[in-house]
Amino acid sequence: MNLMLLKVKSFRNIKDAAIRFSEEINIITGLNSAGKTNLVEAAGLILTGCSIRKARSAEMIGFNYNEAYVDGIFKNGGVNHKSETYIGHNGKQVFLDGKFVKSIMELTKKSKCLFFSNLELLFFTGTPEIRRHFVAEWIIQYEPSYIELSRKYRRILKERNAVLQKGYKNSEKIVWDEELIKAGVEIIQYKEKFLKILNTELNDVIPKIFDIKGSFSLRYKPNVADKEAFIKKIEEAEKMEKYYKTTITGPHRDDFIPEINGRDTRRFGSEGERKSFLIGVKLSLYRLIEERYNVKPVFIMDDFDSRMDIKRREGLLHFFAAEGGQFFLTTPLDTINQISFRDKNYINMVNGAAYTEGCI
Repeated sequence: MNLMLLKVKSFRNIKDAAIRFSEEINIITGLNSAGKTNLVEAAGLILTGCSIRKARSAEMIGFNYNEAYVDGIFKNGGVNHKSETYIGHNGKQVFLDGKFVKSIMELTKKSKCLFFSNLELLFFTGTPEIRRHFVAEWIIQYEPSYIELSRKYRRILKERNAVLQKGYKNSEKIVWDEELIKAGVEIIQYKEKFLKILNTELNDVIPKIFDIKGSFSLRYKPNVADKEAFIKKIEEAEKMEKYYKTTITGPHRDDFIPEINGRDTRRFGSEGERKSFLIGVKLSLYRLIEERYNVKPVFIMDDFDSRMDIKRREGLLHFFAAEGGQFFLTTPLDTINQISFRDKNYINMVNGAAYTEGCI
């Protein structure tokens, strides 16, 4: 699939732009704060309905404006779709082919998009909660139905915590224990299944792209491994839960350990190794989505040049060229012209204005 056309008005520092994109690679250049990331954020908004920077609606509206508007046309399976997003200070409205989108899943069924930025390196330095959030996003991109299970588990968790906070009868707690265990075991099984196929792909993708030898794994460190362990740990935790008035057992306490040759990359990995590992995860997910849905996702990568040496950058560019999908790369410099692409488009951002042969 590919994003064909993007129109932007009053979006961050981009006042007005209309751009046609290459079906293969789009290179967005410009100085710092010129609007490179803002442009790919607008592109991501068209394809996902969400800010790829996790920004609130008010943050996406240009200074001294009351609203912003982004629309675009993307093609999937030979069919064109129009996606529109109206952004106000109180929220945003998304439309697909002229119809209001009640759930973002309606858009993601038609569109597949993956995004990478250096902010995701928080996976290595952040808390287990941050890592759980990233992994949940990856699972949803591969299997959108996971979002409903995740929401169900959070609702049960919220209800159970409310019971713990107000004091409870054993019969009431038992009901929520059973619900928590049932949904929690499903979550655990989803994670195990996803990580198994992801790690298989990861050990093929990273060596091919970056010419790095070794084994690569995103190791699952569950709070509880299965139903029996879940039941036992809940029983053992009863006194602590009464004291803290919150649920301390379940997959909402899981963690994930990124490993290269069995070593924890959070502790021992260089910045280049960490970025290569996460790019490997995203491109493994790219291939898994392509295999599952028979469509190549649009791939957006912010700050392409940073934290990677020339050899790794070239390996990544050769991968993009061989894949034949649509890629968006932001970079302060033109360091990409040494690789041959069938269809390449340069977009130079200057103070929020876009200059390219593809401008309308």
